[in-house]
Amino acid sequence: MPTSLTNARTYLRARMGLHASDQLAQDTEITYYLNEALAAVSSEADWWWLEEQTSFSTVAGTATYSLPADHKTTKFLWIGDKPLVPKQYQEIVRFTNDTATIPSFYAITDSLVRLSPTPSAVKTVYHYYIKQETPLSSGGDTPLLPTRYDGLWLSCAATMLAERMDNPQKVALHERAYERWLRRARDEARAHRGLVSIRARTDTDWG
Repeated sequence: MPTSLTNARTYLRARMGLHASDQLAQDTEITYYLNEALAAVSSEADWWWLEEQTSFSTVAGTATYSLPADHKTTKFLWIGDKPLVPKQYQEIVRFTNDTATIPSFYAITDSLVRLSPTPSAVKTVYHYYIKQETPLSSGGDTPLLPTRYDGLWLSCAATMLAERMDNPQKVALHERAYERWLRRARDEARAHRGLVSIRARTDTDWG
């Protein structure tokens, strides 16, 4: 199964029956659809392989802090054993002048997280969030998506390419494969969160 961008390009060209001289077979075109497919898969769920935890320190008198560069969705923020409650930005911005040793609320806006009340002391804030896939560019680049789900990624890319080729039969074929892979990935994601051991796929059929 492909792991690197180079291998994924090779598999996708072969799967779609593209020749080296075809415009769609060029690296730029194939890479575009592979990255579009990664983004589409990432948007289907808060996948376990995109989970991340980080932390930052508050600064007395400062309410806003930068989010991680790969941030997609915040799941939890907490300080010590106190979880912070998510709010809409409009709900907390009017309390900018209020301060507290430990904030109670947070809001996500643009690339920032705003804490409320504004911290009046230095505290460590722990941040559990969902990352977004970084677009692949170099041949050796690999996605965050585990290799056993290569079929999920590639069947999605194949569907997009089939649509570009205006081939309804191939669209239907690859859509069905994508739906099967998506069901499987969601089932295993639920098992993963339930602390159930997941058995890795050992065959190489991705659609």
